[in-house]
Amino acid sequence: EVGARGAIVAATNIKPDIAIALDMSLATDIPGVPESEYINVLGKGTSIKVMDKLSTCIGGLIAHPQLVRDLKKVAKDNQIPYAIEAYAAGATDASFMQTLNGGIIAGGVQIPMRYVHSYEVVDVRDVVDTVELLYRYILTQA
Repeated sequence: EVGARGAIVAATNIKPDIAIALDMSLATDIPGVPESEYINVLGKGTSIKVMDKLSTCIGGLIAHPQLVRDLKKVAKDNQIPYAIEAYAAGATDASFMQTLNGGIIAGGVQIPMRYVHSYEVVDVRDVVDTVELLYRYILTQA
């Protein structure tokens, strides 16, 4: 929320091979919003980010294609529901980390959430799906 300062310091010092930002995603399946404008839907699983955009300056994330493929494969192999997200009005820490140390494989996994920055609402199943996806992905990297 304050310019990814922690993510930049951590990634610079740790020098990870892969960075996956765990964040929230807008669940816009609310009355008055046409289905064609939904970003994510509560209760339909986690969200795998393929891109985001910093709205106040140049920059944003284009998730590493192999990371996206790997996350999708893990989700499919483990029957974890997911959506693909490309959202051009906000960014995650991964958008900053991908450019550090000569380039870090980066992407994001998001929990769909309504009413961000107020009385936030999530579906517990989406939280479980997100944790399960990250856990199963990490097991493939061991």
